[in-house]
Amino acid sequence: FNYASYMELKNARASIVSDLCWGGFASFQLGLEHLSPFKNLFITDNDYIRLLRDLRGYCENYEPVFKEFATADGANPYPVMMLGDVPLHFNHADSPEDALQDWNRRLAKMNWDNVFVEMGTKYPEFSAAFEELDGLPNRVCFVPWEPARPHELRISQPFGRWQYFDMVNKTAMENPFMVDL
Repeated sequence: FNYASYMELKNARASIVSDLCWGGFASFQLGLEHLSPFKNLFITDNDYIRLLRDLRGYCENYEPVFKEFATADGANPYPVMMLGDVPLHFNHADSPEDALQDWNRRLAKMNWDNVFVEMGTKYPEFSAAFEELDGLPNRVCFVPWEPARPHELRISQPFGRWQYFDMVNKTAMENPFMVDL
């Protein structure tokens, strides 16, 4: 552990944009203030790539609008909000009002001068699309194969034991220093 490096990270005030709970876990484990509305939600790979192609535009030009309730794996229903044409699955929110309040409060903290983007995918086509994104130099894409692209980082998935998104989230809980924010 290097205290000077840690303080530099803390003072950099990075906003972590994540397609799942990884950003919230990483911020918590590192003792960082969460400076991004992308916490306690998930976005599908295709929708996430579309959002990242104009991240700031989506965040600044669209107000999230309640769409419906959804369920995942028999869990309690959660609100799905639309940010333009991108569905945001607030799977940890109890109500649309809670989701909107959290989104707006966290969006106001966004540090557009220091954005770190995380993605986890099992599909090479989405990792390739992630690699082609412009204007997002600080990023990582967790993949289950040997890295072939500069922003890929391998997270292996034990056969039949975990969903891949669980393995990605687990890295933030157990070893958030594995990526350089």
